[in-house]
Formats: sequence, C-alpha cells, structure tokens
Amino acid sequence: MVLFYHGAAAEAPRGRVIVVFNPCRNRDSENTTERLIRDLNWGLPASCANRGGKDYDPRVCLVMGKTRSHNLIWREDGEQSRVLVDDIPEERARLWITFRRHESGFEVSSVSVAH
Repeated sequence: MVLFYHGAAAEAPRGRVIVVFNPCRNRDSENTTERLIRDLNWGLPASCANRGGKDYDPRVCLVMGKTRSHNLIWREDGEQSRVLVDDIPEERARLWITFRRHESGFEVSSVSVAH
C-alpha cells in the first residue's frame, strides 16, 4: 500500500520521513488503529491491555498517554497479517500495531513502542 517512501527506516524513530500511500487502499486497519490510539490518549489502561493483544507492551500506555499527534508512516499488508507503524514525534518513538486474520476479520494481535 506504500507507493513512495523516503527517509529514515520505519525501525528508526529519529528521522524525517516522506511517505505516499495508495489512495484506494482498504482503510479498516487504519480506522481500528485510530480508535486504539484515541483510547490510549485518554489513558484507559484496561483498554490498553485488552486491545493491545496478547503481546502487550506496557510502555505503550506510558508513551501514548502523553502524545497528541501521530502520523502513519508505514503499512504492510499480507494475506494473514497487517502491520501499521505510526510516528510519534513528541516522544521520538514509533508505535507498531500488528493485526492477524481472525474469523471475524483482522484483529489487533500486538502493540509495541520503539524509542
């Protein structure tokens, strides 16, 4: 779904990135990510742990509770999984959200933060 990417690697939280996504992409995972990030921003710990999947990283709530802006910088779609990476400039961090195919569709399987 990424048409053009220039800048620091998605794994490197410090650096500028220019990214262009396919405008015709399916945005279901992005909408789910927005809801998750909204919950994290409100500091709802139960929501953090429950929606973060079984591979929950406790640092996620600490970083996201303080942030007000984020930008989707990477998206990788597979048949059985999806990965979205959001840049969190205030914290110099990247939020990694992994989705796995489930009988009801794609569900969050893990959320982690890279500093």
